[in-house]
Amino acid sequence: MTVVVVAALLGSGVYFITTLHQGSSGSGKLVLQKEGSYYTLPAEEFNGITFIVNESSVINGTFFNTYGVDLFQMTPTQYLTFTRSAHLSGYEWNANVTAETIYDLNLTVPPGAWVLAFVNPNTTQTTLVGFYTDLTLSTA
Repeated sequence: MTVVVVAALLGSGVYFITTLHQGSSGSGKLVLQKEGSYYTLPAEEFNGITFIVNESSVINGTFFNTYGVDLFQMTPTQYLTFTRSAHLSGYEWNANVTAETIYDLNLTVPPGAWVLAFVNPNTTQTTLVGFYTDLTLSTA
């Protein structure tokens, strides 16, 4: 049995924590962000979804943004010391999603503790991030 613990910092500064026991019911997918949800990222700000997996897992979902967003997969320690201007390299995975793009995320993550960070690289514009589908975490 796999236990997945997820904590997310939403734009409003609200945390939520969920535990999933893989294989105990349903599809075995944990929803990280619900379809139809959205949040804003002020200029040069970021939000992270923290999760712990003890076997190879996959994050899937489709989202859009208005002014561009960078995505990073990093360790919780890296996230604690993360600054927008210092995110050039050294992270497990990253992607730049250009403005007004629909992005299909399909990211395989190895066992461990991780943060999926959504970063607004824009210095003047707030960007909107919205989810066309559930953003889910499941075993690979």
